Amino acid sequence: MSKRLALIVLLLGLPSIALAQPTEPPPDPNAGAPAPLPPPQTPPPTYVAQPVAAPVAPVVGEIGGPPQTGFQLQARMATQLGLTSIITPGFSVGYRTGNMVIGAELGFTAGSLEDDTTTDSFSLIHIMPMIYFDVWQSRDGKARLNLVGGAGFGKGTLTSETMGMKTEASATFIPVLAGIGGDYYLHKNFALGVEVGAAVPILTSVEDDGMDVGLSGSTQSLHGMIRFTFVTGE
Repeated sequence: MSKRLALIVLLLGLPSIALAQPTEPPPDPNAGAPAPLPPPQTPPPTYVAQPVAAPVAPVVGEIGGPPQTGFQLQARMATQLGLTSIITPGFSVGYRTGNMVIGAELGFTAGSLEDDTTTDSFSLIHIMPMIYFDVWQSRDGKARLNLVGGAGFGKGTLTSETMGMKTEASATFIPVLAGIGGDYYLHKNFALGVEVGAAVPILTSVEDDGMDVGLSGSTQSLHGMIRFTFVTGE
């Protein structure tokens, strides 16, 4: 009886056991197919670097006009003989700052004439504060046009000796100069130039053997000058 009951229980439990067994999932139709390729990517734009010109540094020490600051020495030579060559020859010494030179002209002239019985000698000295001002210059700075002016003090002496007898006359005057000139700098420290202007010596007193003769006045002389200019500095 126990065997019969066990068989009945076994038969009744078969459907539940069959239903409890795991079922396999249906096969995937895409199984084994290759994975789809990603969409094509657009490459980023390529930029070509353009060459950049390097900045050009200014040339230091290039020849082109005088230094901005420095001492100036100028030799001034008259182009003709006469009153101008007596009054104006000499040297000017000054200091350049920018387009202006402030200085002074120093002049000294001496000479003598002799014959069988008479010896005449003379000397002339003057000092004249001056100013130069550049009113124009070329683009490279080598050519300069300037105004020149000055006024100062001078004294001249004439000595005459005849057969042991000596006489002396002297005169004091105020030299006044106004002109226009130009220079060309062959090197930043050296220039050649010319000048045209008027030299006006104004007599203040005339003495003959120490006696004032009461003469005064002025004379005017147009002059041409050749100038040799030296400037210090870098």
